[in-house]
Amino acid sequence: MQHTNIIQTEPSGLSLQSLLQKEIKNILKKEVGNTDAMYLYGTGTYWVAFENSAYQLCQQCEEVELTPFFFDDYPFPVLMASISYFALEDKTISDRMTLTVPKLNQRRYNVWHRKVIKQYEDVFQS
Repeated sequence: MQHTNIIQTEPSGLSLQSLLQKEIKNILKKEVGNTDAMYLYGTGTYWVAFENSAYQLCQQCEEVELTPFFFDDYPFPVLMASISYFALEDKTISDRMTLTVPKLNQRRYNVWHRKVIKQYEDVFQS
């Protein structure tokens, strides 16, 4: 299977850094009321999702990597899920994708978020 439709003008790490610097506030605002969508952002060879969308991505795919972030304007750690561009069946030329997903169970999301953050507590306290 050929994958020639990736748009990549800079390395994935730089693309992610740019996304975080320019758009994280709007991304997190969108996630606050998000209960039935998974918002994915292309960063070269990876798709990333934040908070509720990160949870939804973890429910849909096994090969997801989680990373916590701290932002000055946000009161708690933000979880980002990332997955290889090639791991998703739905390939797109765009650097944004919105997928409809089952309605978010807020209680399960909260338990998941706390559990993941707890795994990183030692790192946070260093």
